Amino acid sequence: INTIWCLSDSCDRIVVVNNNTAKEVSTYPHNVSFVPVGSFVPVNKKEKLSIVHKLWRWILFTVQFCWHSKNAELIIIYDYLPLLSYYFISQFLKCKKKVIWYHNHDVMERRLTRKFSISWLALILERNALSKVHFFSLPAIERKSYFDTSLFQGQFYFLPNYPSLKLYNHLLSEGKEEQSYQLIFQGSICDGHGLEEICQLLPLVINKRPVKLILKGYLTSSYKDAIKLILERRDALGSIEFVGVTPYEEVPKLTARCHLGIAIFTKTDVMNKTLGTASNKIYEYAACGVPILYYDSAHFRQYLSGYDWALDTDLTKESLLAKIEYALIHNDNLSYSAKQTFAENLHYEVFFAPLFDDICKSIN
Repeated sequence: INTIWCLSDSCDRIVVVNNNTAKEVSTYPHNVSFVPVGSFVPVNKKEKLSIVHKLWRWILFTVQFCWHSKNAELIIIYDYLPLLSYYFISQFLKCKKKVIWYHNHDVMERRLTRKFSISWLALILERNALSKVHFFSLPAIERKSYFDTSLFQGQFYFLPNYPSLKLYNHLLSEGKEEQSYQLIFQGSICDGHGLEEICQLLPLVINKRPVKLILKGYLTSSYKDAIKLILERRDALGSIEFVGVTPYEEVPKLTARCHLGIAIFTKTDVMNKTLGTASNKIYEYAACGVPILYYDSAHFRQYLSGYDWALDTDLTKESLLAKIEYALIHNDNLSYSAKQTFAENLHYEVFFAPLFDDICKSIN
């Protein structure tokens, strides 16, 4: 999303070939068009498809990718499966000079990849596929060691997953909620984010204002039932609100009304333990003027301990209560500080600009 907005002023036309997994359509600049591939399948059901169905959808995607890449000067690959597609179709695109930029956001772990699956094949051929790429970027510098770049001869860039200044200036937001203090978690709602521990604090009143927890995003019915059970036992069902998946531009409007963002990650897989610069929600909170609560680990302290609007917790009851109370009582100052930090140096354009300059030089 950030890249599309940043490129929209410099490109005549941007075509996005994507898997048809989202009904919600966000607003984009006039020169951006989407090519959804295959019948609609929600993201949460995509992994449950048969291997034959997955293979067919990947083939359809590869065909569309090849067709729309024929006249493109710049090809941006955002995922390991499109990288696999490009590896196979690149022989048909050699007749014209093209600049290839691969940005990876999901690190594959061999131990978690099913043998003989499409993802497994993408992992096996990743080293060779990288040899066909001119620019390679990652949102976390720690993830580079998980890639075999022995055949890669292009330029590597660190491109953190910060929100776009242009996009967030475009997405106007409302003021904060005044009747209650609102805590928000946005993303895939599941364990490993301290949500159960926070629910154990509810109902909660600070400065004579009730505290409300908003959970924004997809969640399974079983996890929703588990959260509701905790709250039922505490007579606190009125302290929570579940908000489903919406178009992207609706997210900052909701977030900006809130007072504290939950940016807690306790899982230890590669993705979760390298989120200090790769988690978009951490910095989207800041862009909306919402201070955050993060898990107290060495990795997250490295990137967040220098900001007054980022508060650490070890998830004990005492720590959570103290940090939540502090964030809410000092919310005006922390909110202003978060917005200032985002505007000055925690936005996407800071890191995208030098990469785009080099891409333009390669095209020219």
